[in-house]
Amino acid sequence: MKILISGRPGVGKTTLILRIVEYLKLKNITFCGFITPEIRKNGYRIGFKVVDLCTGKKFILATTEKISNHKIGKYYVDIDTFCDYISEITGRISDYDVILVDEIGKMEFMCDKFQKFILNILKSDKIFIGTIHRRLVGKFKDKVEVIWLNEGNRRFILEEIKVKIDKFLGSS
Repeated sequence: MKILISGRPGVGKTTLILRIVEYLKLKNITFCGFITPEIRKNGYRIGFKVVDLCTGKKFILATTEKISNHKIGKYYVDIDTFCDYISEITGRISDYDVILVDEIGKMEFMCDKFQKFILNILKSDKIFIGTIHRRLVGKFKDKVEVIWLNEGNRRFILEEIKVKIDKFLGSS
């Protein structure tokens, strides 16, 4: 089971991933992965951090302040730290039933290890649920189920994903 969730910024993709995490915990289903919440200052987005869903480890992925020479738009991206982190979690995915990635985007794709990580997960027998930047959906639409999240469907998408997880794992 491979699902990618896309939609406009702020529609609730990361929130959906966090609700899936709550469900997995409730069902004692093992999972690993990360989210990339916004960093805000005075009401404005100034960057993104990575938060590991198992360990709670956090680091800055991108910020408007210069932290590296790698840049996308107005953000400087700490590719080295991100690639080190991807190397670290690559070795643990075999221990888990579900892999969660928020987000597959241009910043993350600057890391070759991340690209390989995603391709390996797509080839694996693991449940994979991720969010993806809407402009990158075309690269994956033939390999996964794509769910377009919006204000109209976000209330029931979680329930649909729960059913899919239970069916795939043979639980209820």
